[in-house]
Amino acid sequence: GNKVNVCEWSFNVTDDDKPSITCKAPLEFEIKSGDQCVYVLQSGDITELPEVYENSSLYTLVGVLQDGTDDDKITVNADGSYTGSITFQKGANTIRWTVTDGALNSAYCDQSVTVLDKVAPGINCGVDVSVDATDCNAKVSIVAPETSDNCGGTVTSSAVRLDTKAALTLVDNEATDNFPIG
Repeated sequence: GNKVNVCEWSFNVTDDDKPSITCKAPLEFEIKSGDQCVYVLQSGDITELPEVYENSSLYTLVGVLQDGTDDDKITVNADGSYTGSITFQKGANTIRWTVTDGALNSAYCDQSVTVLDKVAPGINCGVDVSVDATDCNAKVSIVAPETSDNCGGTVTSSAVRLDTKAALTLVDNEATDNFPIG
């Protein structure tokens, strides 16, 4: 017979090429209601994910809130949807997007996120003031209204007389002026 010679080779294929990633334009979200000063990322809020360039189709894309908690993370699925959640504070925030390929090569980009507070401050004017007057004018003192803000900021109050449109000056949270009887 015929003899067959067999050769064997052993080789390793390595992937040393890092993926590349390009972040999209900065994001802006608005706090529109509620008593919280945060914005919780909702499904579909991020409509344009970073662009990823990788020599294989096996990679993961993860977004992590910089200076956030361990829970402030989203993982992008193959269909472009994402799982997880990020809670943004009012003001400037940053998502660090990291792409990692099957050989554990990775790259990242940072995307700016601004959260605006669009919730109006609260005001409680208290009770109406009644005064007994013996002449044509009554000296009336009113207490500044109670105010609140979902983000705990300073709320500035002002008072205006409806009859004269004159501004009242608040001193130690109290305004005093002469009002005509009627």
